[in-house]
Amino acid sequence: MRKSVLIVCSMLLTFSLVFWGIGCKETAQDDSESTEEENVSVEEEASEGVSAESEEPVELTWIEWWEAEIGADLLDEMEAKFIEEHPNVTIKRDDLPWEQMYDKLFTLAQSGSLPDVMGVENDWASNLASMGATEPFDPYLESKGISDDQFVTNISRVNDKVYWLPIYSLCMFNVVNKDIFEAKGIEYPETWDEYLDAARELTDPGAGVYATAYDGEVNSYFQYFYFYPALLQAGGKFLDEEGKLAYNSEAGVKAMEFLGTLYKEDLVLPGTFSNTEKDKRTAFQSGSIAMYNDCTPGLVVLQQADLGFEFDFVKLPAGPVNRATFISSSSLAMAANSEHKDLAWEFVEFLTMGEGNKMWVESSQQTYAYKPNLETADYLEENKWLKVASEAMLEPGSESGETIEGSSTMTRMWTIEFQKYLNGEKTAKQALDDAVAAYYDALEKGEAE
Repeated sequence: MRKSVLIVCSMLLTFSLVFWGIGCKETAQDDSESTEEENVSVEEEASEGVSAESEEPVELTWIEWWEAEIGADLLDEMEAKFIEEHPNVTIKRDDLPWEQMYDKLFTLAQSGSLPDVMGVENDWASNLASMGATEPFDPYLESKGISDDQFVTNISRVNDKVYWLPIYSLCMFNVVNKDIFEAKGIEYPETWDEYLDAARELTDPGAGVYATAYDGEVNSYFQYFYFYPALLQAGGKFLDEEGKLAYNSEAGVKAMEFLGTLYKEDLVLPGTFSNTEKDKRTAFQSGSIAMYNDCTPGLVVLQQADLGFEFDFVKLPAGPVNRATFISSSSLAMAANSEHKDLAWEFVEFLTMGEGNKMWVESSQQTYAYKPNLETADYLEENKWLKVASEAMLEPGSESGETIEGSSTMTRMWTIEFQKYLNGEKTAKQALDDAVAAYYDALEKGEAE
């Protein structure tokens, strides 16, 4: 009896194990199918980008300074084009004067309230990225197969990540008042010596006319407009092979002394130490200066102004080594605090590489930074000034600057020391050495911005 009970129990246990195993297998299959369905759902959602929120209204915010340069109408047209492909999107644009952008961006970054997309200069972007205020573009670039060599200007990085992308490329060249030059019978200068000779003939303090103007205010960009091109023309470099500042060189001294001659001979509009980029352009538009260094966007500003005289854009004069120019760009960045990063990326891509980029660059008569667009463009042949700009970029020695940590501090330190040189407080070499030392001291103390 006991034996038969054991046999029955054994049989029941066996059947139970069999059926339990079958049940587990079926459950596992169900779970596997459920997981696969979830994975497919996740993959589809990732591949669709912002389509997951495409049915809901979305407000995309961005801040820029370009209304004064390319016009509000063109910006409106670009936004409308983007919205055609994203009908659920509205765009809120905040336009500020360029001079106010730096402070505004950092105030917003400190409070964690940056707009989704922002216009930036490279040194601002570097500082914002170091603060963790902006989002790297690397995952988006990799997914699109976009590489550095597809851009004319250098794609800079912070901690080996890309935080900003150029909209257009620009270079520095000489803007001249054609009427003044013709009235004086002076040819456009081709060399530094010719530039100095022309400056002496053009300057007439009694009539309130000077050869040129320096935007030498501490937070301005005189270093990029004047010093860097002269440094390159003298055969110098901004950074050495190890990425260290190298402009306190013999070439740097020559560049400083060339610029210093103009100031010390009173060939420069008074007020150098407080003049901004806007003051420099205003002086040219009023006929107070005969020439000045500007970049490609300045062409649009002059075309929109009611000048009352003819102007021209010409290559910068050749220095001791070459006729190089400094190449740069303005860029777009994306906020780390954005709640619509995929959509913000699409807007950045649209304005830096897509149809918006073509509308922006060609309508405002600038030059492409994105090579695939540049290679298919024929508008450069129709604009003599842009043709000059594109040729200047190809001059031997022309290059774009590398962005370094704390570049805003570096620029400020250089400008302060340049002012001391102009005032006769220091030699050009002392000023350059002290500018480099002050930058690295601030960097070591963690005070560089």
